[in-house]
Amino acid sequence: MDRVTAFAMTRDGAASALDPAGRDLDDLAAEAPEGGFAWCHVDLAAEGADAWLQGSELERVVLDALTAAETRPRCTLHGDGALMNLRGVNLNPGAEPVVAGLNERIDDLEEAVLADSGGVHRGALADMRRVAIVLRRYLAPQRDALSTLEIEDLSWMRLHDRSRLREATERMTRLAEELDAIRDRAQVVQDQILEMRSEAMNRQMLVLSVVAAIFLPLGLITGLLGVNVGGIPGSENPWAFWEVCGILVAVSLFQLWLFRKMGLIGRG
Repeated sequence: MDRVTAFAMTRDGAASALDPAGRDLDDLAAEAPEGGFAWCHVDLAAEGADAWLQGSELERVVLDALTAAETRPRCTLHGDGALMNLRGVNLNPGAEPVVAGLNERIDDLEEAVLADSGGVHRGALADMRRVAIVLRRYLAPQRDALSTLEIEDLSWMRLHDRSRLREATERMTRLAEELDAIRDRAQVVQDQILEMRSEAMNRQMLVLSVVAAIFLPLGLITGLLGVNVGGIPGSENPWAFWEVCGILVAVSLFQLWLFRKMGLIGRG
């Protein structure tokens, strides 16, 4: 691509190419049709493009804004003109962050959580929130820039132009609101996932606690009867082992009845 590409634009949107060789912005602007304007695209990556732009009659603040490495969407008036800085979404293959696609993905995640299918991955959820936050970061100031241009009193701005800008602003607002909703819904899904995992962990801890509580007194009884000292009751009785087993079974049944009455275990 050449360093500078220029077109003469009519109010109806028709364009004809202009030759920018050896000409500055004023010369190109003079070629604009009545009621139209001249459009110049400057590729700063091309050799000599920056020098061509610096040699124009633009104000220093405008030049600094056009050549800044880091920018954000904005609209600033300069006399009867306006400095507009807008950004486009990366639509290269594999990098299509479409809002409709995010809505479909969050719908699928919500259904998976409600169905308790276990197919929700926190990585996918975090990536969705990241994309929504990044897009929201660009759309909000872009909406403000379009709104500022629409309400400013510029002599070359027609009513039809203001109506189109207003519609563009409304679309930006709607997309920003959808991104806010997606971000909030993703937060709700994440909270539900954490709550479900917390409930599952609590159930597991309860089962372990009940098992430990059941075997604790049983272990105490068998430990006392298993010490290698004299005077152990039943050491000479051939039925002592079965009597001890009966005591252990009775203690276990009593504990199960007590835990069920306390609501620690189910009644199923």
